[in-house]
Amino acid sequence: METTTGRLEPRLTGYADVNGVHMYYEVYGDGSPLVLLHGGMLTIDLNFAALIPALARAHQVIGVEMQGHGRTADINREITPAALASDVVGLLDQLGIDRAHVFGHSMGGAVTLELGINHPDRVRSLVPASASVRPDGLHEDLTDPARQASSARMPTPQDFLDMQEAYQRLSPHPDHFNDFLAMLSQSTADTRGWPDAQLAVLPGTTHMQVTRRAELLLPMLARFLD
Repeated sequence: METTTGRLEPRLTGYADVNGVHMYYEVYGDGSPLVLLHGGMLTIDLNFAALIPALARAHQVIGVEMQGHGRTADINREITPAALASDVVGLLDQLGIDRAHVFGHSMGGAVTLELGINHPDRVRSLVPASASVRPDGLHEDLTDPARQASSARMPTPQDFLDMQEAYQRLSPHPDHFNDFLAMLSQSTADTRGWPDAQLAVLPGTTHMQVTRRAELLLPMLARFLD
C-alpha cells in the first residue's frame, strides 16, 4: 500500500539472526531481488523512501538496516564492509535468494563493493553510490576536519537532526547516538575496483543527495538492473 505521502508500506518486515546480529529488513514488491544498503547513520526510510515505490514495480526490493542502524542493535564487533557484507549474505540465505542486485549508498556502497569482490556468486549487478575504492579517492572536504564545518559536501544540520530523530525513535539503544556517530566517523572503507564497470555522474549532487535525486537515478537503474 502506498501512503498519501507517497511512501510505500512494506509487504513483509522481519529480523534475520546472522553472525550475532539481529538484523531488521523490509520487503516490497515482486520480481528480481534488489537489496538496498543505506549509508552510515541512515535508515531504509531516510535513504530510500523516495526510490522504493518505483523500484518495487519491477523488483522484490529488500531494505536492510545494518549493524547499529535503525531497528538493528549494535553488537561488540567492528563495523567493516567485510562484516556487513557477510551479514547480507546470511540474510539472502535465510530468504532463500541465490543472487540479487545490490544498490548501496556511502557506507552501503562500500558493502556493495565488498559483496562484488568477495561474494561475486551472490550478486547479479552492483550499484555503489557515493563510495570510494581507495582512501585517496575521498574529497578533502570529507577528510580535513578544518573544511568539514563549511563544506556543502558534508551532511547538513538538518541531515544530522533527521539522523538523530530516526535513531532515537527506532534504535534499541536510543541514548547512544553521539557515541555511535563518533565511532562510525572514525571508520574508513578501503577496497579495490574492477573492470567492466559503468560510471554515472549526477550533476549538482552532493554525497548526501544521491538517493534523493529520483528523477536522475531511477532511469539509470532501470537501464542497468536486469
